[in-house]
Amino acid sequence: KGKNVRLEVAVDITKQEFISQSARERLEFADKMVGYMNTLSATPDYNDAVNRVLASLGDFYQADRAYLFEPSPVHSGCWNKTYEWCALNTSSELKNLQDIPPEAIQRWMDIFDEEKSVIILNLVPLKAQSPLEWQNLSVQGIQRLISVPIRENGKTIAFLGVDNPRYCIHDDSQLRVLAAFLLTRMRQDQNEHRYQMFYDESNLELLSALNVGFWTLDIDKKTDIRQMIFDDTMCRILSAPELASPGDRYEYMFSRVQNKYRENVKSAFINMIDNNRIVQVEFPWEHPSQGEIKLRLSGLLIENTAHR
Repeated sequence: KGKNVRLEVAVDITKQEFISQSARERLEFADKMVGYMNTLSATPDYNDAVNRVLASLGDFYQADRAYLFEPSPVHSGCWNKTYEWCALNTSSELKNLQDIPPEAIQRWMDIFDEEKSVIILNLVPLKAQSPLEWQNLSVQGIQRLISVPIRENGKTIAFLGVDNPRYCIHDDSQLRVLAAFLLTRMRQDQNEHRYQMFYDESNLELLSALNVGFWTLDIDKKTDIRQMIFDDTMCRILSAPELASPGDRYEYMFSRVQNKYRENVKSAFINMIDNNRIVQVEFPWEHPSQGEIKLRLSGLLIENTAHR
């Protein structure tokens, strides 16, 4: 009607923004997965590898803590927090969360048995539904969390989680994939440990069969008190008294070295201490039942202090 008017149009872009954010999160997710795989495969030390991926996980979720729980080796059914990463100005709960009784996390275990994740977006409803769980979480300052199981052969052998995530708070996929990677690394570490134990045990049996024993000589520089510790093979070779003290064993060992060879033995030990190198000395030794036998001692300086 001859008047100037202004037309304003508003468009709801919530769905588009959600799709855009989801796309960004997925791209970041892919980048993180590559980093997790590289860390777990390229870091030789298992403890270091776990701590690194937890730090990366906590940073991705912008969480207060990232953690790993494993069964207690002492108390059956209980759980220990074995690894933990904390954000700046966030208190650690590692020492407080040891030997968690099964009833305190039974709800979680039931969820894990269904191959699902524990996702808490609001702690308040738990006060009535699960008061013990609410109390344990509220004491730690937790308002929301995501936790996923690490399962093998139908059993939960560990679980991984983040406290108070501020990014991707509905998304457990990052944790899920990491749990699968971590299971592989855990099994690798356990297999290597078993192999090393088997290797060490086999070596000890072989050395025992070859009559090779281990000894430690301790010399106090102030008092000149000298003591020796023998392993079982050394005791057997020398027929050393089982209940003898370390001081008595030193006397037993060197009192049976012939006088003309004692200087050679002494020089070998001085050389070992002064030059910090492996030395070897061979000499006759008076065995209590076999008479004169030939011993070969090899040694390396372990520690050289002001007192020892």
